[in-house]
Amino acid sequence: MDSSGNLLNSENSPDNFSPGWGAVTDGLYRFRVRSVSTSGLVSPWSAEVRVSTGHPSAPIYGNVQHSAYWYSQLYNGNWYKDAYDGSNPGGTVVWVPSSVLIDAFHFNIAANGGFGPISPGTNRHLTYVIAGAPRGDALQIPGTSFSYIEYAFYEWGQDNWYGLMAQGAGWTVSAGGLQRIVGDIGIEGTQYWTVYEQTGSTPPVYNGYW
Repeated sequence: MDSSGNLLNSENSPDNFSPGWGAVTDGLYRFRVRSVSTSGLVSPWSAEVRVSTGHPSAPIYGNVQHSAYWYSQLYNGNWYKDAYDGSNPGGTVVWVPSSVLIDAFHFNIAANGGFGPISPGTNRHLTYVIAGAPRGDALQIPGTSFSYIEYAFYEWGQDNWYGLMAQGAGWTVSAGGLQRIVGDIGIEGTQYWTVYEQTGSTPPVYNGYW
């Protein structure tokens, strides 16, 4: 019988109880049993037994954001001016995926000692390339130095170029020696991505009584 007392099925079995009444998960059922001997003797019905069926544990899925430290390759700079995107060998920028939130630029700057300081407002300067476009001058650099610069930043990579570009009249376009403008470039940040994965599970409910 179901929990309301409706007869679902009866079973006459000399051995194992094997009902065919289609029990379902999270169901409530009531049973009474009696025995019938081969000589025809019949016992009284037993007291009612109330049982419940449960259900197994089930996985729970959802979108989970992951993150990891990201650092670009050290990209060796070039000796050319007014170009940065691979049109000249070497380049002075690195490609940053849109999934990366940039924290900082790291540059080695090698200035030509014959030109004096690289400073904003002169005919020779170094411009930050941000998301593929010139975005203002870098810090003033003494002309005879080989300096390491860190530039704090907070922007998504945007699947674009970031780095430095030499601009202005007076830069040599020859390669080698002291004419080198930009040394190694590195960009640091955090990469984020989302994965649809199992985040937990529902607890099982076991068979029991009610």
